[in-house]
Amino acid sequence: MNKDLRGNLLLLVLAGAFAILFVEVRFEHQRVLRDSGEGQFALIPVVAAGLLCFASLLGLAKAAIPRAFSTVLFVLGIATGLAGLYFHSEGEWEKVIEFVNPMAIPSRNRDYPPLLAPLSFTGLSTMGVILTAGGIRTRRQRKTA
Repeated sequence: MNKDLRGNLLLLVLAGAFAILFVEVRFEHQRVLRDSGEGQFALIPVVAAGLLCFASLLGLAKAAIPRAFSTVLFVLGIATGLAGLYFHSEGEWEKVIEFVNPMAIPSRNRDYPPLLAPLSFTGLSTMGVILTAGGIRTRRQRKTA
């Protein structure tokens, strides 16, 4: 299979993953979105998922500028996932450590959102950066090619 075709197929799969993530996050955040106090933060991953779906499709372009813009959006997607981890843990990293530690006894009163769910943005966006950043060349490189 051609390398470009493989990359394009992966970008289409990535667009589908972000589209599903958009629907999922919108569903999971509906209660928080109704609350007036926290709604603005819960809207960030919904908007980000839509933009990252668009970035995946934009990454299919052959031109350097759309691919570079796509890469920038994917980098922001990585930051969105990390910020989501912070918000879901309420800044208490002990919750994350307790969650990933197999020897920890789980708390029965776990009243916080799924801790690692926002990292799906980080993982998928990292794939997007890998797929789109490789084709970006400087003006000097294009002249010598």
